[in-house]
Amino acid sequence: MLLNRGDRLFGWIRKLFAAPNEKGKIGNAPQLPDTKSKWIAAADNEFGIDVLDCAAFSKSMISSSDDIRIAATFAHLRGSLGAEYRDKTPANSKATLCDLTYPYDGKHADGALFKAPEMEFKWDIYIYDSKIYFTRSWTGDLIFVADVLFDTDRVRVRSITFGAERAGDAAYAVSCVDFLVKSHIFRCMVPHPLPKDYPNNPDQIAFFSFGQYGRFGTLASFGDTTRIKLPASATNEGSGA
Repeated sequence: MLLNRGDRLFGWIRKLFAAPNEKGKIGNAPQLPDTKSKWIAAADNEFGIDVLDCAAFSKSMISSSDDIRIAATFAHLRGSLGAEYRDKTPANSKATLCDLTYPYDGKHADGALFKAPEMEFKWDIYIYDSKIYFTRSWTGDLIFVADVLFDTDRVRVRSITFGAERAGDAAYAVSCVDFLVKSHIFRCMVPHPLPKDYPNNPDQIAFFSFGQYGRFGTLASFGDTTRIKLPASATNEGSGA
């Protein structure tokens, strides 16, 4: 599966951040920020699992591409409220049951839950008819659809439909959705999941983290990130801006 082919993905991300040469073609990659990434043991962090701190890299990287169509698509999508995804499913989709729960204040409305304000943010998130749609901000590709149930004070994700070629296996897809909800909608700093067979190379993981989650890709882990609970004070701060 695409996300599990670490070497190929790493090369593709390096190419994406490469600078055009004088003839307008892709040349050598520019000097990149020092990742300064380091593993923090489970006993030494608040999450109880080993995490790679790659915040210095994800917060300093700048996204760029020599393809003006990508920038144009990103700009066009800033005006979308996501209604075009209503009742759609990801390409080559599979479905899996799950049971993820989050705080709920009793208020929600159809539309955008999170919109990438700039190209260093990689996801747009929308909700329509008790379904949450997770799309890539640069391309508009639909990757995940989560079915949700609203209770009095909790919202529950009961199942997830995911694009198998883009999102990996079912367990990884659930972990990704869980992270996107916690980070992009509730704005909590939590580790994002890594594919279980991804190379354990800090520099490579830092590139992967930024490519997948942009500015939110600050902490990475091979552990079970779905076990991390939101603080009791967590509120939905997602924005359609």
